[in-house]
Amino acid sequence: MRAESRTLGLFAMVLTVCAAGVLWLTLVSDGPIPVLPVLVFGAVAFLSESFSVELPGTAAMSVGFVSIIAAIVLCGPSGAAVVAACGAITPADVRAVTSKLVLLVNLDTYIVASVAAGWVYVWTGGRPLLVVTTAMRIPGLLASVFAASAVLFSVNIAAVAIGVLLRHGNTALRDFFKIALHWIPNYAALTVLGFVLAYVYRSASVAGVALAVVPLAVAHQTFQVYMKLREAYQSTVRSLVAAIEAKDAYTRGHSERVADYAEATARQLGMSEDAVDKLKVAALLHDLGKLGIQRRILSKTGRLTEDEFGLMQEHPELATAILRDVSFLEDIIPAIYHHHEHYDGSGYVRNLKGEQIPLTARILAVADAYDAMISARPYRDALTPEMAAAELVSCSGSQFDRKAVDALLAATGVQPQLAEEIGIAEGQLRFVDETT
Repeated sequence: MRAESRTLGLFAMVLTVCAAGVLWLTLVSDGPIPVLPVLVFGAVAFLSESFSVELPGTAAMSVGFVSIIAAIVLCGPSGAAVVAACGAITPADVRAVTSKLVLLVNLDTYIVASVAAGWVYVWTGGRPLLVVTTAMRIPGLLASVFAASAVLFSVNIAAVAIGVLLRHGNTALRDFFKIALHWIPNYAALTVLGFVLAYVYRSASVAGVALAVVPLAVAHQTFQVYMKLREAYQSTVRSLVAAIEAKDAYTRGHSERVADYAEATARQLGMSEDAVDKLKVAALLHDLGKLGIQRRILSKTGRLTEDEFGLMQEHPELATAILRDVSFLEDIIPAIYHHHEHYDGSGYVRNLKGEQIPLTARILAVADAYDAMISARPYRDALTPEMAAAELVSCSGSQFDRKAVDALLAATGVQPQLAEEIGIAEGQLRFVDETT
């Protein structure tokens, strides 16, 4: 058995013990479970989970959350646990022959999260609507519902995140969090819907729930449309990167490496996830303008002439012209347009200097130059990472922003190698902007 499987197995075992413990405690304390509402909302949960939307990181998202909230409000922790368990294993899991460990983790997570949320609902003053006989004030009840919702969301996300990390590593975990956290406002809306659904059942029983399920179908469709748009966005970016590499095969892989360096640098500088995502796309497409440059110039084995270099300097403007009409890529234009500006104002396209240059462009300039230096070109050998780091430091304040340079070196762990250590005179090693 692989190490990650053993770790996932241990995680599943711990979750199973927790799930059994909390389920026993709540069944003992809550008494008999109301059968009809649990069956109704269990069916809704099962159907919701059966049509869940796949997310990056091999996780999935559904609107079954609504059924659990409704069960908490109507029946309390024990009823919510049974409803949650109904949605834990679906026909899709069976068809896909999902790992038994994964199924167990899903079941345990649903039970622990729903019981914990139910307890919080009760502890904050909420009472099961099928049990309480006196009128309750809606604002206070809603406060308890949102407290329960926060716990339900947090416990579920935390458990799934651990599972994704153990099975697929950091990259998948990061992708999962980026999508899941974007849906917090939507889950707030689903919380209100769950509360309303509980009240509808109390007033109109099963018939009312059948009508109220329509908004759930709409919410599911919203999830699905979002993921399809995201996939279309990623496909567009991949296609453009493929077009760049087809035109300039010598730099194949350059854009992906620059994106990795730019991401690491941005994270080191504490940029938001949204900003990091946009910077990564900008890095992938920073050479898009080379589609408008003649192949003979791109593949030339010697130094470029002054006229050829002038043509190469047009590639940020050509990229901007291509992207200007692509609405969902508009935000990345500044980084691409200005990534050959120099910190002292001697670069192009607009001779901006210092803080006038967008931070994303300053980061991209450093990442681009670093990868260019450690990659071989027809007219020169590759530098070592230490030599490239020394050149970045040497050009800080003139060509590059020192903050971006320091962040990239900190993120990569590369230490600059002094000129005398590599046997050349001070200032002899000089990186020329190759418009890579």
